[in-house]
Amino acid sequence: MYRCFHHFSTLPLAFVRRTATNSYVNRHIGPSAAESISMLRIIGKESLSDLMTAVIPENILRSPLKEAPAMSEQDALSLLHSLGSRNKVLKSMIGQGYYESITPTVILRNVIENPSWCTPYTPFQAEISQGRLESLLNLVHDYRLDSCEFGKCISSGSSYCMC
Repeated sequence: MYRCFHHFSTLPLAFVRRTATNSYVNRHIGPSAAESISMLRIIGKESLSDLMTAVIPENILRSPLKEAPAMSEQDALSLLHSLGSRNKVLKSMIGQGYYESITPTVILRNVIENPSWCTPYTPFQAEISQGRLESLLNLVHDYRLDSCEFGKCISSGSSYCMC
C-alpha cells in the first residue's frame, strides 16, 4: 500500500520514474552499455551478435522465432486476466466434511494448548500434523479408558475427534 502524498513534488524520484512509464525496461537493473562492451572484450567478442553466433547452435539461429509483439505491463496483465477468465470454474470440494466441534475446556487446556506438545524449533507441516494426530489419539484412548472405567460397555472417541 502506498503512502498518501499531498503534492506530486513530494513523491520520491524513484517512485515517479517507476510509475511514469508503463514499460518493463526502465525497472530492469542490467549492465550499462559500457559494462556490456567491457564484458564482451574480456571473452574476446566484438558484439552481442558475435557472442550469440558463437553460443547458439546454427540451426536455431537460421529460423526466426515467432515472438509476440512487445506490450506494456498493463497490457500483459490484461492479457493474462483474459486468459485466466476462460477457465471453467468447477465446484470446489476442498474442506467438505469438516464440522466444527466444541472441545471441553479441560481437554483444550491440558492437551491441545499444552506447550509440552510443541517442539523447540519451527516444525514442518507434516510434523505439526503428526503431533496433533498423536495428541488426538492419546485423547481418544484416554477418553475410551475413562468411559469404560465409569461402567460404560461401549465407548467411542469420535465425539472429541477433530481430524
